Amino acid sequence: MLIASEPSNDSLRESGRETSAAGTARFFDDQEVAVNRKGMAALVLALLVGSGAYAQFGLWGRPHIAIGFAGSIYSDTNQSLGTSLSELHNGNGAFYGPLVEVGMGHFAVGGSFAFSFYQEDFSYNQDGSYMIKMMDYDLNLYLQGHLFDYASVVDPFLEFGVGVAAKNYQDSNQGSNPISMAVYPDIGIGVGLNFGGIGIFAKTNWAFPGAPVKKDVPLYYADGTPTGQYASYTLPLYNIRQFKFTLGAKLML
Repeated sequence: MLIASEPSNDSLRESGRETSAAGTARFFDDQEVAVNRKGMAALVLALLVGSGAYAQFGLWGRPHIAIGFAGSIYSDTNQSLGTSLSELHNGNGAFYGPLVEVGMGHFAVGGSFAFSFYQEDFSYNQDGSYMIKMMDYDLNLYLQGHLFDYASVVDPFLEFGVGVAAKNYQDSNQGSNPISMAVYPDIGIGVGLNFGGIGIFAKTNWAFPGAPVKKDVPLYYADGTPTGQYASYTLPLYNIRQFKFTLGAKLML
């Protein structure tokens, strides 16, 4: 007899919130996402095309490696200003985190990892009597096209990216597994100001609807011995907000 090991969580309430993943530790190893392969393939293709353009048209510039930090505000198109301000007051919708970019001439590739720490009401009556500390995170890989040089004083640019966003508990005792997750593509436009090796920038991104993520969970015999086989679970879909406004600073090495 085979038994599927299902994630357990003391915080599953009448609200029906379930944790369906085997843990963030195996996040990049086990997940099978339907659209992320297409998204990543498109990004790799764009990089190859960009590299060909560099070689063909002489668009290579002096390489720059940049490290920085950015803060972002996420919002839905149908969300009222009052709701947005209320969420930001609790930290929900405000993301902060590091970024790394490699810029050469008119193109750049980069990655950012942003976190949002906030509290969510898990009480039955939604009266604020049972607040739990939550955490959202957003990993984004992107390709940028710069109108001028990457390190020019005034630096307008376009951006195309693929992201993975998820929701989890801050306290691992509440549960170590993602509550929801999604993979999504996005596009953006921004402008930067660079002064020597220091740059600041602002950009706005539009995210397309996300796709669900599947996770493999190990199967066990009745006596608890691993079978070496896996059952597939689909995580609840993370709510991707359409708009993201970002302010950041970076140090170009």
